[in-house]
Amino acid sequence: MPLEDDWAYARTVESLLHNGQYQLHPWISANMPFQAVWGAMFALLLGPGFGSLRISTLILSGAGLFACYKLLKADGRSEAEACLGTLVLWSSPLYLRFSFTFMTDVPFTALVLLSLWLYAKAWTQMSHRWMAVAAMAGTAAILTRQFAVAIIPALLLVGWMRRSAPKTASLAAVAVIPLILAAAYQVASGLLAPTWAQQITLRAQHLMMSNWRELLEQLLWRPGILLQYLCLFTLPLSLGVIVQLAVDRTPVRHRVSTGFVRLCFIAAAVSGVSLAVGLATHKDSILPRIPWNLEGLDSFGALAPRILTVVTLIAAVPLTALLAATVRRDFLAATTPSSAPPIAALIHTTMICLLPMTLIYNQFGDEYLLVYVPWTIWTIGRAVSLRGRSAILCVAGMILLQLAVVVPWVDYIMTYNQVQWEAAQIAVERFKIPPTKVYAGWTWDCYYAFDDYAARFPAAGQTNFDTLFVQWLPAMEKQAEYRVKVGYRTGSSVPGKIDVARRRTLLGRVMEAKPVRVPE
Repeated sequence: MPLEDDWAYARTVESLLHNGQYQLHPWISANMPFQAVWGAMFALLLGPGFGSLRISTLILSGAGLFACYKLLKADGRSEAEACLGTLVLWSSPLYLRFSFTFMTDVPFTALVLLSLWLYAKAWTQMSHRWMAVAAMAGTAAILTRQFAVAIIPALLLVGWMRRSAPKTASLAAVAVIPLILAAAYQVASGLLAPTWAQQITLRAQHLMMSNWRELLEQLLWRPGILLQYLCLFTLPLSLGVIVQLAVDRTPVRHRVSTGFVRLCFIAAAVSGVSLAVGLATHKDSILPRIPWNLEGLDSFGALAPRILTVVTLIAAVPLTALLAATVRRDFLAATTPSSAPPIAALIHTTMICLLPMTLIYNQFGDEYLLVYVPWTIWTIGRAVSLRGRSAILCVAGMILLQLAVVVPWVDYIMTYNQVQWEAAQIAVERFKIPPTKVYAGWTWDCYYAFDDYAARFPAAGQTNFDTLFVQWLPAMEKQAEYRVKVGYRTGSSVPGKIDVARRRTLLGRVMEAKPVRVPE
C-alpha cells in the first residue's frame, strides 16, 4: 500500500520497468532518477510492489545511519557518543517514519550524509579513488532531490582552502564535475519539460518571490520555526547537553563566555520575532506549527502540545547558540594554516548553502527540515562532549522514551493504511467493480485515477494543489459505490468475516477495515 506521496514515486518506477524509460510522474516536483533506478533494481530482485520499494529505502536509511556514525567517529567522538548520536537520528520521528516510505526525504538525507562522509575520507587521504566514490554518492543525492546542489559550493570552498596541497586541482575536478553535470541535468529537466506539479511549483515560487511582503514575512517567521523543530527532532541530545552542562564542575564563568551569552540573546530574539510574526499573521503558536506530519500531537490532548512547545522554545535558545558558536569557531580554525583538511567547513558550508533554499521555497514543511537533523547532532557533538554518566543516561533514556512514542505512531500509520488498502482491494475483487468506484482515501484515488484529475484540472493557472483535495477528491468520494471504513475491532466484530481486512498493531489492538455500501 502507498504512504503519503509515494504512490506517485511507485508509478515512476512502474513506468521505468514497463517502458524501459525514466518518466517522472506528473504529481512529483522532486526529479529523482537515481531513486527510480534504485527502486527498480529492488523490484526486479524481490518482485514488484510497495514492499520492495520500501526495502530499498530502508537500505539507504541504514547507509545514512552508518555515515552519521562514521562522521561522528572521524570527528573524534567516543564510541558511546557516536552510537548515541546515531540513535538520536534513527529515533527522530520523521527519519524513522519516512524510512518506511518510498519518498525522497530519507534517501536524500542519507545520500547527503554518505557523500559528506566519503568526501571527508577522500580529502583526508587525498585519494582519487575515494573522491570518485564520493562523487558518485553526491551525484546520486542531486539526482534524488535537486537541493543537493548545495554540496557543490562547499566542495569548491574546500578545494580553495586546500589549494596549496598536492593533487588538490585533480581531486577537486573529480569531486565537482559529476555534480555540476547532474545539476545541469536537473535544471534542464525542470525548465524544458516540467511535470504538472513542477509547473505549479514554479508558478507559486515566482509569485512568492515577486511579493516582497510575503517573502519578508516568511523570512522573519521561518528561522525561528526551523530552530524549534530542530530542537524537537534532536530533543534527547538537547536535554543531554543541558544535563552535561549542569553537572559539569567547571565554574560557570569558564563554561559560558560573553560571546555565548550574546548568541543566546540573539537566538531568543529570533524565536521571539518568529513567534510575533506568527501571531500577527494568524499562524499556529502551538506545535505543530507547520505541515505535514505532527498533527497527531492533538490526540494527546491540549496539554501535551503546549508543554512540548514550551520545552522546545526554551531549549532551542542554547541549542542555537551552540550551533552558531561552533560553526563560527570551525570556520575561523579552517582559515588558519593547517595540514588537516577543513572537513567541518565542508559540512557546515553544505548546510549553510542549503538553508536559503529551504527558507525561500514556497512550501515549508517539517519533512524538508529532516536533512538538518544529522548536521545538528554532529555540530552539537563538537561543542559539548557527553563525558558524564548522567548525561549519557539522560540521552539514552530519552531515546528509549522517544522510541516508545514514535514506533507505535509509525506502526499505527502503516497499519491503518494497510487495512484500508486491503479492504479496498477486497471490494474491487469481490464486487467486480473498478477501483474508482471505491473510496479508500486520497492515495487510492490518486494511484488509480490521477490522470482523470490532471485532465480536469490542468496545471495552467494553478498555484497550489487545493483543487485535488477541495474539488476532485470530494467528487470521487461522491461517485463511489463503496467507502472503506477503518477502526479498531469491537466486541460486535465477526472474526472470520471475509470482507474485512485486519491487522494487529504493536500495542496489541486489532485494526480492521471493511467496504461499506454507499446509500443511493
